[in-house]
Amino acid sequence: MNDIRDVALDVHRETITVAVADLDWDDPANHGFICNRPETVRKLVWRLGEPEQLMFRYKKAD
Repeated sequence: MNDIRDVALDVHRETITVAVADLDWDDPANHGFICNRPETVRKLVWRLGEPEQLMFRYKKAD
């Protein structure tokens, strides 16, 4: 079993939309929105698990 989690971030000025999937699953689960602030992103990482087991990708809003 692969313990890596894929974390997709859709970044906007005020908010970040978060979706998370284990790499052996097909579809990511919507995790909702968080505020676009460093402390909120730190809390998200802490909730999702060990940083070494997280793979982040982001889409910057146009």
